[in-house]
Amino acid sequence: MAFPKLESEFFSAESTSVSTPPAVSETHLNSLLEEEIRSSQDFFVLLSPHLDVIYKNDVAKNVFGRLSHGTLCQDLLHIIAQKDRAMVTQEVFPLALQGTPWQGEVSLVTQGSTSTKTYHWDVRPLYGGNPHGSVEALSLVGKNVTEVRRLEARSERMALSLEHERRSLRTLFEQAPIGIGVLEGPQHVYSYANPTYLSFLPKEEEEIIGKPLLEAFPEMAGQGFDAILDEVYHTGKSFSGRDLPAELKNADGTTRRIYVDLVYHARFDIHGHIDGIIALGSDVTARQEAQCLAEEKTREFSALAELMPQILFAMDETGCPTYFNEKWFHYTGIARTDVVHWHDALCPRDADKVLEALSLGRRTGQPLEVEFALRRADGPYRWHLCRALPVRNSAHKVVKWIGVMTDVDDLKKIAENLQFAKLSAENASAMKSAFLANMSHELRTPLTAIIGSAQLGMVSGKAGGDAVAGFSTVLRNGTHMLALVDDILDISKIEAGKVQVDFQPVVLSHFLAVLNETLQPQALSKGLELRFETCGTLPLRFESDSTRLRQILLNLVANGLKFTEKGRVTCRVQVVYSGPNKEPLQLRFDIIDTGSGIAAHQFSNLFVPFAQGDVSTSRVYGGSGLGLAISRQLARALGGDVWLVESEMGKGSTFAFTLPLRRSPSLLPSLVASTGEEESSKVH
Repeated sequence: MAFPKLESEFFSAESTSVSTPPAVSETHLNSLLEEEIRSSQDFFVLLSPHLDVIYKNDVAKNVFGRLSHGTLCQDLLHIIAQKDRAMVTQEVFPLALQGTPWQGEVSLVTQGSTSTKTYHWDVRPLYGGNPHGSVEALSLVGKNVTEVRRLEARSERMALSLEHERRSLRTLFEQAPIGIGVLEGPQHVYSYANPTYLSFLPKEEEEIIGKPLLEAFPEMAGQGFDAILDEVYHTGKSFSGRDLPAELKNADGTTRRIYVDLVYHARFDIHGHIDGIIALGSDVTARQEAQCLAEEKTREFSALAELMPQILFAMDETGCPTYFNEKWFHYTGIARTDVVHWHDALCPRDADKVLEALSLGRRTGQPLEVEFALRRADGPYRWHLCRALPVRNSAHKVVKWIGVMTDVDDLKKIAENLQFAKLSAENASAMKSAFLANMSHELRTPLTAIIGSAQLGMVSGKAGGDAVAGFSTVLRNGTHMLALVDDILDISKIEAGKVQVDFQPVVLSHFLAVLNETLQPQALSKGLELRFETCGTLPLRFESDSTRLRQILLNLVANGLKFTEKGRVTCRVQVVYSGPNKEPLQLRFDIIDTGSGIAAHQFSNLFVPFAQGDVSTSRVYGGSGLGLAISRQLARALGGDVWLVESEMGKGSTFAFTLPLRRSPSLLPSLVASTGEEESSKVH
């Protein structure tokens, strides 16, 4: 096809050079130009000022399809993507027709395809032979850049993905609990160190990055790390080491030792050549110190175990022995080189008992305790007490047992002797009590007859003055002896555990009146004042054994009268309350005298049977030393107690006696206010 005349004129040129090249015919020139345009990989279209197609090459035919010479440009718009049509019609072509070239990308939907392709358009105005004249045509060159843009987009996505991966990997490195460092080249120059890696080094990041290992840490020369790095760099073989010591210098010049776990891996470039080393490290100084401490404690434990006088042992969860200290081998005579079993030294008759205890411990996981006999190296069997505790793992499962065996043979013999002695003492005490009881009964019978005869002799009226005085002496001493016999009977019953109490209602006012009536003669005979005082609110009646209660108070008040030469003896009664609601808890009797008092060193013996303050007390005042002991035992039998409150030599003593206010459905204590004068008596 002939190239249009317009093109011939446009592309022809006059040479102004000094040397004129060989003439080329216009026809040949058009042929060459048309062949170049036709063979181009880009489409080429010539448009008239009215935007009619003047010429298109073969590529344009494939792109634009049905367009032909003379077709209006409006028909070309059907292959331009909707998004670019306004730009082409309102910007590209109008500017070009005004003489302004335009370059840009336009999306086309090519013939026979539904996919959009991207073309780079180069639109230029053509002026023919007059560059200053009007635009006579437009040239449109389009280059398919779809694949280029796809590859660029893919490359951009890959770059973004790589950047994301790089940042993620760096974040992972920065937050890794293990130290990560990168050393470049044969000089091992630091190019990266994460915070964990820096944490066990005495320098900041800027002090080591860009520096070789031995320049950053000169003190590491001769410690072997540079040699290891050289080996990894030149051979590519990885290195792994645990608990490696490293001496590092602090900023102040002092040196500290750390222990590290290190792994060195060779790093390879894209050509497979080693270009650096990746170092992975952990500071295990604390672990190493703990391990050293544990080893030291183990040595101490082993030394202690060997020095223990008991047999120390360990066994696995099944009960098989795994360790014995030196005491076992010394005691049993078994050699350390022998395989040790329990039955090697265990008494055969105790085997079943030991197996049963082991089985129970394994089932329950509870501490083990069993006694058995072990054969000593020289032959005899001796009793041992075995105690073992379970050792559990993190899952709370028993994994071993640790225990001791203590030789208790001598203790068992002592215990047997003590038991025999105890039984003998109890038998002797029982025999003594029986003897005293029998003797007391034997003494009581004639004493009763003697006292009765003396009383008859005094009241018969037939005896003279001397006879009456004799009868009086017999009566006084007989009564005293009868009281001693009664005390011996009581202490015998107490020691034999045969004291019986009978709780019955007791009317307090009547009880105190009878007690006063009984004791007033003794007070009058010594010229003493005897007072019974009631304080505060008291029960009208309460439950107790009136006989035992009377015996206790008679003993305590009579003691006060006996040891008081002048002044008074007071028995004060009050209720002891308990709790925020002031519940009545106890009835308390305080016996206060103005007698001779008790020395402090005698306090501990006051309630010991047959014990008195000193020998002079017995000589002056008589008595058996049983009164206070009997009173305390009887008070405790009633649920109360007797004790010395205070005493001062020459000023007197105060004893207290309490008993609980028993409550029962049939008898609740009814409390009434006391005036303080009720049941009070004075003797001048």
